[in-house]
Amino acid sequence: MSAIQAAGGEALFVPTDVLQEASIANLVQTTLEHYGHLDIAFNNAGTEGVSRAFIDNTNDDYALTMNTNIRGVWWCMQHQLRAMVKQGRGCIINNASIVTQSAFAQTALYTASKQAVLGLTRVAALEYSPHSIRVNAVSPGVTQTPMLHRLMGDAAPDFMQTTAAHRTGTPAEITAIVVFLASKGASYVNGQNFTVDGGYTLG
Repeated sequence: MSAIQAAGGEALFVPTDVLQEASIANLVQTTLEHYGHLDIAFNNAGTEGVSRAFIDNTNDDYALTMNTNIRGVWWCMQHQLRAMVKQGRGCIINNASIVTQSAFAQTALYTASKQAVLGLTRVAALEYSPHSIRVNAVSPGVTQTPMLHRLMGDAAPDFMQTTAAHRTGTPAEITAIVVFLASKGASYVNGQNFTVDGGYTLG
């Protein structure tokens, strides 16, 4: 927030827990009260869950991953869409993953959750296009974040070589696509999934 303000922008921080619908409702309502409208929403909160063999996943694993990655996004979209329908415009971007197109061992629940995010994205795009609301998804590949190091640890450098770019992506490179999807330049883009993976899914 301080970086935005230092650059001359205005920022408002509202602590939010996507596992609690009331917390999400407060975020949207606070935004509307402060700015008067909600033009763009980027649903980026998520968890990688726990890496386990398929048959070793537990009910607790399921609840954590699905409640965060699906129900949290679903709740966010519901509250965002209600506000956007009232104002007759809006743009939502959901953060998915390259697991919407590829499979990795020991990621069954994470993979299922991110594919579900893509389903939510497409249905909402279809239903709310008549209200001038666009809904798209971004599917990052291996990106330099704390999640990468939690998932891959020392194996991350070797995995870099599996991408056509021979490196991991940066958060700024993902951000650039999100900003584009939120811009007027993407006004004819709706219901799409943008893969940003350095060419990993090419082969």
